[in-house]
Amino acid sequence: MSCKTRCPRGNAPGLIIMALRSLSQDLGYFTESEKGRQQLALKRTVGHWMITYGYCLYLEGVGTSMHPEQGPVWDWIQDNWRDVFKKMGANYQGDGPGILRRIPEEAMDEIREIFKVTGGMKRFENIEKFSKKKAKELNMKLDDGIENEYFQHIYKTNNGSHTR
Repeated sequence: MSCKTRCPRGNAPGLIIMALRSLSQDLGYFTESEKGRQQLALKRTVGHWMITYGYCLYLEGVGTSMHPEQGPVWDWIQDNWRDVFKKMGANYQGDGPGILRRIPEEAMDEIREIFKVTGGMKRFENIEKFSKKKAKELNMKLDDGIENEYFQHIYKTNNGSHTR
């Protein structure tokens, strides 16, 4: 959205891009590109974690099998996270106050309701529906979760045509 602050006319092409992405999700066009298909990965990781745990990053979901760039230090943290977070003063998955605490169920219900009334849950359903259609078209298996052929394909494939 930095275009708007630089444009002498106040144009915001980012809003047009957001509208086009939304339309693409509604109609299923996102599955026609490598980067578009990766919306399923975002939905099944970040999206799932938000409506399940209340956080966009769920530590148990970020292992080096899917994120090798985290390296051996991350493996050590995963093996010792209770002690590490305790030393940091976190209340990881605990009740009460503190960073990384468990979000109370009534708050989680509210988060899920926000997703529902704003159309987020419908968007998630569309991403699933059109991704299943594309997986079938590509003759790939797509089950729930992230341990299936189609998910692994969209998560790891990079044809090299997307650069910074």
